[in-house]
Amino acid sequence: MTKKTIHIEAIDTLFFRDGKPFSMGEEVWADGIFPPYPSVIYGAIRTAFMFQKGITDPKKAIENTRDFKIHNIYLLINETSYFTMPLDLVKFKDKNDEEAKKIYFLKREALTTGSNEKKEVLYAPLRKKVDELSKGILARNRFVHYLNYNESQIYADSLNNFITSEPKIGIARDNFSRTTSGEAEGKMYRVNMQRLENNKGNKIRIAIEYENLELEEKGIIRLGGENKSAFYEHIDQNQIPDLHLRPEKLKSDVLRVYLSTPAILENGYCPKAFLNSNDFELLTYAIGKPVYAGGFDMANRTPKTMYKAVPAGSVYYLKARNPHHVFEYLYQNNPFDEVKGFAEQGFGKFYIGTTLNS
Repeated sequence: MTKKTIHIEAIDTLFFRDGKPFSMGEEVWADGIFPPYPSVIYGAIRTAFMFQKGITDPKKAIENTRDFKIHNIYLLINETSYFTMPLDLVKFKDKNDEEAKKIYFLKREALTTGSNEKKEVLYAPLRKKVDELSKGILARNRFVHYLNYNESQIYADSLNNFITSEPKIGIARDNFSRTTSGEAEGKMYRVNMQRLENNKGNKIRIAIEYENLELEEKGIIRLGGENKSAFYEHIDQNQIPDLHLRPEKLKSDVLRVYLSTPAILENGYCPKAFLNSNDFELLTYAIGKPVYAGGFDMANRTPKTMYKAVPAGSVYYLKARNPHHVFEYLYQNNPFDEVKGFAEQGFGKFYIGTTLNS
């Protein structure tokens, strides 16, 4: 079965939970995240498949979608694809600096440790005070410049500029009477609903490339808290841009491996393949605070195990003996596919970029 791609567009506000516990009446504010974790999208698509095929037994649905795989997830704004801001990019904190809107690569430097061994670290360019761009995203052409290490061509946007927050206040209902009396009294909560559109009419859509699932050409899909409706449709696969760097474009023996979706790893922060290789050396990395992915097991009607994940945007620097060989090897053997079942859901998707000789 060939790969297919759908675009999902929200019809109403959406709310996606993070992994933090939330108990109405105790933690009255529920934080939301965007984009949602790959497992949320995977489950929503599988549920749409169940509805279209008239499947009501979750175990049967799991059996019928055993080969379903997500190959890529990214955002679309005005037909342009966007990617999470890489964490080896920063901006100057000085708001009066005329260069404040520009983005810079963190620089590599070898520091001598107490054992006289040298360790690679990343430091701020020009030793100025820098900051991450809040909810930063790179448009497709800027992302290509990022992979090619064309620093002068990188400018970023903020995801917050395209999302309208619409907080919602509610109160829990008694599970038996379906009213707000009894034990449900006092269990008020507030959630930050998000409308994926700004006041200029710019809408965010989610693009998902997948295979091994027969979905109708277009339809309705349920997403996030309250199972809000969203519309999806397939697009011509020839329209999908190939953003992967070509091996011949590598500028040095140091590769940058950028995570476009969160990765769930056995040691929590770094693929084992990066720590035990004769073909390359892990020099350094820029990774964000861990995120927590869980969910609900429909078949067994129990919460799923909560996993710590490396966030999207994290970057690893590898020094390779043969960069072209390592480049091809990594794409053929996903180093982030460590915990069974998560790569198929869309976790651990990555791109490889180059650096300049240093």
